[in-house]
Amino acid sequence: MDGSFKADTQVIIRFARFDAARFRLRDNLRAQALTVELIKGFFAFIEAGAIHLALYYLLKKRLPKTTQLKPVFLARKALKILGVKGHLFSPGDQLTLTYIFYPKTHGTFKEKLLAARSLIYSKLIEKEEVTANLETFPHVRNELACIRTVKLLTLEDCDRLFPLIRRLKSEHARQLVDDYLVRIKKLPRQSRKRQSFKSQTEGEYS
Repeated sequence: MDGSFKADTQVIIRFARFDAARFRLRDNLRAQALTVELIKGFFAFIEAGAIHLALYYLLKKRLPKTTQLKPVFLARKALKILGVKGHLFSPGDQLTLTYIFYPKTHGTFKEKLLAARSLIYSKLIEKEEVTANLETFPHVRNELACIRTVKLLTLEDCDRLFPLIRRLKSEHARQLVDDYLVRIKKLPRQSRKRQSFKSQTEGEYS
């Protein structure tokens, strides 16, 4: 994407909307097929990414109430070890989930803000594979830090920052945004480290 900030946010919104439609179709087809087998009383382990949250609710509606369904989120287990509650949904994931559960959503401020934060997030997140100290969950920590950072940004902040970081490597983009939060937003680094992480939960999309 090489357009203006406004044009690029619109691209993000269109992509998320198409992605959501694709996920809704896949989850519906998968729920239909799984219901046929699960209704027989079989024990099954179903692997699906967190973005397929709707699959759980589709199965819950289709299957008898006596059927026990238990969603397990691996990232949540890592977050718990890190002392954090909730899901690890990026702004782009949140936007896509909004369209999955509320497909008629259109032209809201929330869409624009999530799309804008998604642009910034995509520049901050580490692109290289991290293999050192995997027991400390480096990828989860990186995602968590980037999500926390963009949650502090307004639409105007994103508009101001995007031209400055769009050509930078992730490491330099993170430093520039960090400096912006300190100098412009007057948010000390220590206070940001202590902030609570309030992520989107499945209840918000059910």
